[in-house]
Amino acid sequence: RRRTRAAACPASSVASLTACIAVATSSGSESKLASVRKKESRPFSSSATYASASRAGKPSADQSNGVSGTAISTLGDLLGSETLYASDPLAARLDELQFDLGIGPCWDALRTARPVIEPDLAAHPRSTWPVFSETAAADGVGSLFAFPMLVGSLQVGAVDMYSRRPMTLDRVQTRQAASLADLVGRVVLRRALVRAAVA
Repeated sequence: RRRTRAAACPASSVASLTACIAVATSSGSESKLASVRKKESRPFSSSATYASASRAGKPSADQSNGVSGTAISTLGDLLGSETLYASDPLAARLDELQFDLGIGPCWDALRTARPVIEPDLAAHPRSTWPVFSETAAADGVGSLFAFPMLVGSLQVGAVDMYSRRPMTLDRVQTRQAASLADLVGRVVLRRALVRAAVA
């Protein structure tokens, strides 16, 4: 069963993920990332709205060098397919579209255990997910990035980012974003195990 929680974070360390991603995908990120990670212990209300999520740390496009939105979702058989956090309605819609179609950058990232980088969706639509590419481009998405959340051999889900303009990530930015996705994957799995233990 699929559920979408508009801006609910699965744990306090997920609360600052969007800010961390903003730093990881901006220039000069190496010197900034450690200080942003210190904010991961801040609590984040699971009843927050999109507006409050924005106030809690969602970066603007200018702050994140073009990244417009982020979503965190579980995928597949392990924890089911569910959006745990979405920075804005379009980020949530992109997740829902991938759930419905069963294809898209998040699924590819999880299947291959590698980041999926699509710097110009309109100019280079993916032949492997044509319906998703066409719909996302029509919604104003210029580029897409998906990072798998893996814990060892366990496939937890993916972190999905989009920009409203064509852009790409360099090697350092990609590595840092992938590292943050791994961090969130561990948090999500740990909380799922705790919930199962007390159920």
